[in-house]
Amino acid sequence: MKAETAYYRIGGLVLRVDSALPFDLETDDMRDFRIGEAPADYVYRFQPCSNLPEVTGETRVVNEYPFGYDLLGKDGGHFRALGWKGRLYDVVVSLGADTGVISYLSEELMAERREAGFLFPNYLALEHLFYRFGGLFLHSSHVNMGGRALLFSAPSGTGKSTQADLWEKYAGGEIINGDRTLLRKKDGVWHAYGCPMCGTSGIHKQGCEPIHAIVMLSQGKENTVKRLTPGEAFQRIYPEVTVPRWNRELVLRAMELLDDVMARVPIYALSCTPDERAVTALRGVIGL
Repeated sequence: MKAETAYYRIGGLVLRVDSALPFDLETDDMRDFRIGEAPADYVYRFQPCSNLPEVTGETRVVNEYPFGYDLLGKDGGHFRALGWKGRLYDVVVSLGADTGVISYLSEELMAERREAGFLFPNYLALEHLFYRFGGLFLHSSHVNMGGRALLFSAPSGTGKSTQADLWEKYAGGEIINGDRTLLRKKDGVWHAYGCPMCGTSGIHKQGCEPIHAIVMLSQGKENTVKRLTPGEAFQRIYPEVTVPRWNRELVLRAMELLDDVMARVPIYALSCTPDERAVTALRGVIGL
């Protein structure tokens, strides 16, 4: 089958994907980020094979997903292994210095994944890649407020989507992503970028705005706002950062990036009600 090529712009980077698979395997979460041909910052290659690459030495599972595993070899080698229909794995993802290779055994199994709703970004391991380029993913709703980004972060079920909806309804905001935000510097300023991963929100748009504030949410009977010290902010925000905590190098990189975010971006705690009063209270403090 003739290889096809597609280009995507995510987080300010151009990603090129070369594949012998038809691009109807691409899911809606990626189509919003599709662009025309452009010089690539990183290349992914989908590669059929009869024997999957292996990590040398004894391997152990260090992270488990509904769709597969991250495995680590005794020699420190790492790969993402994706299983399907009872197989331990039939796809291996390996990120090189400038090329990521997605090796797969069966085009039929890849097609079945697509029909079952498997998300295309899971093949790309973007959370690993972007640490190389100074970016990190935050579990947060991302609202564009007239060219400034307002981010709501909290554990699942706290009310990120509710607060984002309220700011869209009562303050004229636009929700860029309902669950995940890519943070990366542009011209020395931390920006919030739209990204394909969006949890169950279904909202994944292109976007790039300087971050006005990050708001850590909790539920309350009244609305109170407090600006957090760096120490307080770190305790609240670090659990919401997507980082492979078994990878010491990436953990240290995440902490380094977070230190810079906390030094340059205001971070607030908002105990809030699920109504317009929360918008009024926060708006009075952060000035949007």
